[in-house]
Amino acid sequence: MAAVIAITSGKGGVGKTNIAANLGVALARHAKVCVFDADTGLANINLLLKIEPEFTLKHVIQGEKTIQDILIQAPGDIWVVPAASGVQSCVDLSEQQRKKLTEALAELERQFDYILVDTAAGCHQDVLYFVASSQYRVFVMTPEPTSLTDTFSLLKILRNYGVKRNLFVLVNRVENYRKSQKVFFYFQKAVDKYLHLKVNFLGYLVEDSALKSAVKNQKPVILARPDSSVSCCLYALADIIKKQFKNERRRPYFSHFWKKYAVPLKAEKSRHLNSAIPLEQNDEQEPIVKMMLMVSDETFSKQQFQDLMAQLGDVYRKRFGTGYFGDSEALLEKIYQLLNQKI
Repeated sequence: MAAVIAITSGKGGVGKTNIAANLGVALARHAKVCVFDADTGLANINLLLKIEPEFTLKHVIQGEKTIQDILIQAPGDIWVVPAASGVQSCVDLSEQQRKKLTEALAELERQFDYILVDTAAGCHQDVLYFVASSQYRVFVMTPEPTSLTDTFSLLKILRNYGVKRNLFVLVNRVENYRKSQKVFFYFQKAVDKYLHLKVNFLGYLVEDSALKSAVKNQKPVILARPDSSVSCCLYALADIIKKQFKNERRRPYFSHFWKKYAVPLKAEKSRHLNSAIPLEQNDEQEPIVKMMLMVSDETFSKQQFQDLMAQLGDVYRKRFGTGYFGDSEALLEKIYQLLNQKI
C-alpha cells in the first residue's frame, strides 16, 4: 500500500513540480513511484518530463478510460498521472464521477510504493483537499518573505479543518544548510506561536545552475547531472523519505478520504474547506506574522518594515478607533532596530 506524499506550497514559482519529478526519480531507484499531477490549471510536469499525454484524469473521471489507460512511464522509471485539465475542480464532481475518482485512487495505492501528489500552489479548495487526503505533507518554501507568509496562510487554513499532523518543510534555493536552518527557524517560531502546530524540517535543496539547464532541456536534473550539488541533495532527501515516510498500517489514506469525506465536506458549508475565509479579511495577527517572517530575510529593508507597520497601524485603528502611540517616527525607528537585532 502506497505512502501518499503531498508536495505543496503557498505560492507558485518555488520549484514544487521540479522537486516532485526529481524526487520521484530518486525514489524510483528502489521503489515503484507515481507522480500524481493534481494541478488542473497548468501542465508543468508534462513540460518538465517532455511527455505529451493523450488522455488525462479527466477521461477517468468521466468514465471514458481506466487509470491504467492514462498512466505514462516517464524518464527515470517513474509513472505519471496527467492532471485532469478541463475539469474545473475535483471537488465539484457528481456522485458517479467521485466514485470513478475514488476507485482510480484506490488502484494506484495498491500498485505503487509512493505516490507524490504535485498540487497547485495557493489555498484553492482542490489544493486543500489533496493535501488533507495525503498521509504526509511537504511544504516547499524559498527564503523569499512572500513564500514564508503564503505558506503560513496555507497552514492556517489547513489547521482550521483538522490537518495538524505529518507536516514537513523543505527549503529550496538556499546557499547551504545553515541558511536553510535560519529560514526554517523563523518560520517554525511563527507557526508554533500563532498556529500551535508542529512542523518538521525535512531538508533543503541548494541553488544550482545545473537545475536551470536541465529544465531548459526538459530533463530531470537528477538524470542530466547526477553529480550536481542539487542532485546530491535530492538523493539525500529520498533516503530520508524512504526511512521515515511509510504506510506501515497499510491503509488506503488517499482513496478513503475522497470516498468518506469529500461529499459531507462539500455539504456542510460552515465547517469545511469550501467556506474558508481569506486570512487577510479575518486575522488581525497576520501583519505581525508577516513582520516576523520578513525580518528573517537579510534583504529586509527599512521601507518594507514601515509598510508593514502601516498595515498593523490600520488594524489597530480599525479595532480601537485611535492610532498606537501616535504612530511616531521615533517608535518606528526603535522597533525596527529591535527587530533587526533578534526576534
